[in-house]
Amino acid sequence: MRVVKRLIFIVFVIWAVSSGSAAAQNLLVAWTPLENVQWTLELVATDAQPAAQVEGTLVTTSESRNYKLLSYPVPDRQQRLELIKRLQAKDEVLFVERDQPVETQSSIPEYFLDLGLNDFSLAPTDCSLAPIAIIDTGVDSAHPDLNRQSLEFRPDINIIESTTSSQDDDGHGTHIAGLIAGTINEQQKTAGLCDQAVILSIKSLDGRGTGSTTSLVQGIEAALDAGVKIINASLVTGDSPSLRFTIEDANQEGVLVVAAAGNNGRSLDIQPAYPASYTRDLPLVLAIANANSNRKLNLDSNYGLRTVDLAAPGTSLKSTWLNQEYRFLTGTSMATPLVAATLAALATQEPSLPPEALKAIVLNSLEHEEALLGELRYPGILDVRQALTGSLDELARATWFNYQLNELDREISLSGYLLDEVDQVEYQYFDEALTLQSLDANLQAGNLSLDLPGALRRGQLLMQTASGRELQPIPINLAPQPLANLKVAWEGENILLTWEPSKQPEKVEIQRRSSASTNWEVIAEVDPQSGEYLDEQVEIDQLDFRVRTSYIARETATSDLQTYVSEWQELSLDHPERLEGVPLQMPGIAVNQPFQLDLKSLANYWGLWEIEDQASNFVTLTDGLLIIEADQPVAPYRLDLRMERGSEDGDQRIQQYRFQVVESLSETREIIWEGLRVRVTREEGDGQAWWVYPVYATRNGQTYESISILTEDEAALEGIWTFEFFGHSGINLNGFSARQDKALDSWEPVNLDFLGTTSAQWILTSSDTQLWSRPAGEKRQLLINPSVTLRSSSVQVDCYIASSLYGAQSGQVEVLRDFRNKALATHPPGRWLIRQYYRYSPAIAEWMDDKPRLEAVTRWWLDRLVAFWSWFK
Repeated sequence: MRVVKRLIFIVFVIWAVSSGSAAAQNLLVAWTPLENVQWTLELVATDAQPAAQVEGTLVTTSESRNYKLLSYPVPDRQQRLELIKRLQAKDEVLFVERDQPVETQSSIPEYFLDLGLNDFSLAPTDCSLAPIAIIDTGVDSAHPDLNRQSLEFRPDINIIESTTSSQDDDGHGTHIAGLIAGTINEQQKTAGLCDQAVILSIKSLDGRGTGSTTSLVQGIEAALDAGVKIINASLVTGDSPSLRFTIEDANQEGVLVVAAAGNNGRSLDIQPAYPASYTRDLPLVLAIANANSNRKLNLDSNYGLRTVDLAAPGTSLKSTWLNQEYRFLTGTSMATPLVAATLAALATQEPSLPPEALKAIVLNSLEHEEALLGELRYPGILDVRQALTGSLDELARATWFNYQLNELDREISLSGYLLDEVDQVEYQYFDEALTLQSLDANLQAGNLSLDLPGALRRGQLLMQTASGRELQPIPINLAPQPLANLKVAWEGENILLTWEPSKQPEKVEIQRRSSASTNWEVIAEVDPQSGEYLDEQVEIDQLDFRVRTSYIARETATSDLQTYVSEWQELSLDHPERLEGVPLQMPGIAVNQPFQLDLKSLANYWGLWEIEDQASNFVTLTDGLLIIEADQPVAPYRLDLRMERGSEDGDQRIQQYRFQVVESLSETREIIWEGLRVRVTREEGDGQAWWVYPVYATRNGQTYESISILTEDEAALEGIWTFEFFGHSGINLNGFSARQDKALDSWEPVNLDFLGTTSAQWILTSSDTQLWSRPAGEKRQLLINPSVTLRSSSVQVDCYIASSLYGAQSGQVEVLRDFRNKALATHPPGRWLIRQYYRYSPAIAEWMDDKPRLEAVTRWWLDRLVAFWSWFK
């Protein structure tokens, strides 16, 4: 029996590898203007492949954005990397991206067969005036519960090239269709919301529930061409320019996109998932969470106070399946079609209402749940009956959809439905004496400013229309800000911690960890406005510190007293004898993936290396070569390295590490650098091992904390490296410099592809790796020195100067973004201007902060541009 199981496992692995999605092997390229399309591209010769040509196939043509999107199959990894880099340098290329995987968002719980829950007991409803596109795995329209005269299926559309059939070969899409419009089946206890409906099934996902950016974009465009009113997207993928542009087109055409929030149990405020996360700035996108029978979010459901709109039942829902069967499924995929069907019923019932009003009705009719406070924008669960039978005058009223907060300027920008009817705005908060206070504000064109006497921490925004109707309160919940520019250094025989003085938190807690213990010890609690702390009770080996900020406040809604804390910021002391290239933290280590570090070659002025109190057989140190290798996971372990310089009576120090060995490592790792969390991801790699950790490195005679990536050889450095910075709400990533191999102190700027203010990508091809890396024993090391500034603002903007002047979601910024997309991005000089703007604008915006006259002059000129473009278009 064991042999049979092994054979089955081997067959499964071979199938999984051989049938893996080819999406990641394709490149999507947007050419502009339309006449500049290059249908044939040259591929350079690599170690594994000769030079070749590749033909592009048309994915979509966007007339409104003046570009053509083509897909090019490039199976060889090295050729893909070289081609991406070459295309990004072309003026006629608007963007180039990898065809990312797209997955359905459902899961089958272990207990689903024991549950008979059915959250539908509704009368049949007419949804026929609002056609719904189901972009999924296809639909088995021959299922008995889907085969009736009152349910119209438009001709199916198949996007998947690997099959000629548009029929569902997975079951997921059929399950979605049953929840929208399945016949009431008393024997099976199943029902859809819509009795009369028009459904367009678009097969963008294959029989394993996976697709690509190309298939998703083509599916959405097919839905728009077919004139649907609602798109059901029970799937998730990564952010993509082509996907975003297509969703923007849907919004401009008045099509509601209902998207699953995802099933990772994470906050989309921190880790977005798309297309759901487009709801942060696109008004006709709704992100849906999964509520269980206890009226709480399912443990697997994603959430987000700033991103996820509402919840709907999605746990153990029974619906139609393949082969005339039925099945229970759980996930945000199941919750999403219930919202889509409700919107279709509303659009049929009230055909004169705009799509914004339909969204407002759904949000205003939710059944409020206290347990969802802090997890969703609107803390409630879909109430279909209330949405369809409630007073239209009460439900189709002024409603906010999303907001952006500029903490530094105490400005809030809102978008929504009928916000011009709001005439009273009140901000409630507790002052530093914990006494409830309130102040009035004016809402003009969706923007308001708060004239607060103290720091902006926690409160709620209350709005009311002239007729006395109250809007859903907006919670303003700001976590204590981490300390900006936190550093630690020797001050004589003492240790000095310094930071930028801050008024927002009330207290700074400082902890220290000695070499004799694995426990942290609280050594001080100080005022964050002091800007420093001197530690006078230290020994030479007490080199680990961590810091967090906090404040005490009352919850505005409940008046409960709470202590709120920031994340820990960890630091390693900059020793007087700096250990250049030696890890400040041990990297992640995997089973049977030996980590080797030639310490002597990295810090050769240290003569003796020893392991203090060695008690393991998986750590060895011989003549400066440190090797950590284990054939099974190892619990958190402390390693003390004693280093001496010269004779036994010479300088000494102990470098202390804590690490563990895990079963396997993903292609995404996290480290602490300069008190910030940095997430590093390698894509398009060759599969070889790699490690990342912070180190000290010398630049222009000064020693800085840098980021080291260590690989087996140069080939393992090839790939698309993404760096994301977390731990402070006002991070601005300005760029990287990296040390070239030609000289120890030869640092040069890196050409990055910025993904926003906090993240960037660096593409390394075979021609780059030798230039940017150096030998480290038998391995190669890449040293990176990021340039990061921290600004006291909780909003990340993509129109830097304009956003700092008007607010990220203001009407002026929206007009300027439109000007950027339609006037500048359509020709090479304009795209060059955009790149320079994004390169220099953060620093200029920060420099202008304390120069009101310059800001006034800049605003005057931008006002003229806004007025001109609004008139011109």
